[in-house]
Amino acid sequence: MSYCRKYFTVFAFLCFGPLTSEAGDAFSTKNQADSKDLKFDVSKFVTQSVEFQGSTIKVRAYEKLSYVGRPTDVSKQVLNIYIPEEYFQGGSINGYSANSAPIFFPNRIGGYMPADPASFLPAEQAGPNSSSNRTILTALSKGYIVASAGARGRTSKGADGTSIG
Repeated sequence: MSYCRKYFTVFAFLCFGPLTSEAGDAFSTKNQADSKDLKFDVSKFVTQSVEFQGSTIKVRAYEKLSYVGRPTDVSKQVLNIYIPEEYFQGGSINGYSANSAPIFFPNRIGGYMPADPASFLPAEQAGPNSSSNRTILTALSKGYIVASAGARGRTSKGADGTSIG
């Protein structure tokens, strides 16, 4: 088993609970009979890069991964994971490798309000509710893996208008 695959197995366990191996690189777990499968497919990523402090940061981005078996807000109950591309090439950053890199869990949740997960790419347009991705870029530039979860909050409403926060 490769280092990256071992690392993903541990990471997926931390994010999604006990896993059973399926064909290829897909993992899944079933919470309840009526819940949807939670799958983490390591082959489904997008390579992204950003210039930051005079260097290019290149990552494998796994975005909008569901982390809830029966979500009540599918737009918020998702997770974004960003892993430096160097780790897939056997490289290291700041002395960290795929086996030793710490995981940074930033969140954008404040005052029990709903929030989207933080993103690697900068916002297209800054506004009063936009946030900077500087913290994520700094963590990645130091060799951290970044995992950011969104969450429903106290003002969240379901399709029928009832509170789901």
